[in-house]
Amino acid sequence: MRLRILDHGHRTRARLFMGLIRRATRHPIDPVAQLALYRPAFFGEPFLALAGEVLRGHSFWTPAEREYLAVFSSQLNQCPFCVRMHTEVAGIESRGEIDVHHPESARPQ
Repeated sequence: MRLRILDHGHRTRARLFMGLIRRATRHPIDPVAQLALYRPAFFGEPFLALAGEVLRGHSFWTPAEREYLAVFSSQLNQCPFCVRMHTEVAGIESRGEIDVHHPESARPQ
């Protein structure tokens, strides 16, 4: 179900931010991100807090490995925005050791 308000109901600051993301990535912004920007106190802040804990909280997986999993999940969800975002962060967090474009590089040596 798609909420129509997400197409036109954002405040000016959020609209500007989404426009910047669209121009930078050349992809429409993900509906989850649109919802987070539309109702930040209701959904956005709790969702981002949860995402921060999942991606950076205590775990035996490294942040790079968790970002790699996020890339895979985003590919399954067919979200180009999230795929690109998590791909870039996985590369940064792994300091180039994980290349999500070549999955065999993620295997331990």
